[in-house]
Amino acid sequence: MAYVILYQSAHPHSEEEAHEILDTLREGGIGTVRVRQDDEPGGGVRSFLVEVDSSEYYDAQAFLEKKGVTPEALDAGSSMDFRVVFYSDKHDSEPEALAVQTLLEANGITAFLDESSPLPNFPHKVLVASADAARAREVIESARATGPIDAEIGAAKSGAGDDAA
Repeated sequence: MAYVILYQSAHPHSEEEAHEILDTLREGGIGTVRVRQDDEPGGGVRSFLVEVDSSEYYDAQAFLEKKGVTPEALDAGSSMDFRVVFYSDKHDSEPEALAVQTLLEANGITAFLDESSPLPNFPHKVLVASADAARAREVIESARATGPIDAEIGAAKSGAGDDAA
């Protein structure tokens, strides 16, 4: 089981907020969730994290949005208000994440690759602004439904149009 961080904060009310999120998720049927405390090495900064199993991440995020739970650490006014729209811990997660990032940017959605590790065998995430999250998920699902053959045909058509110009 691989845990993914859904929330992390070091603000004064982060412990209470983390436990509120935990309780809300458990009430919503998200069972594999935990609160963890993280102390910054060599410093006095203590943060609290809410982690969920990677298979329940999107459900947990969607449930919190539906319930209107907006943690202070991820409030709407934050310039760091991003949502994970792709997560993989497979052996080929890096090229897959790069492909998703390229797909989203080709569809006009600014996407960022979370480079939490320089090693390619660690999990990779693609993040987008919260306002673009729903559309990004639709683009990803549409691409998965049509498959790589349709993507190659689309690329060939767009390339043919460039030659004609």
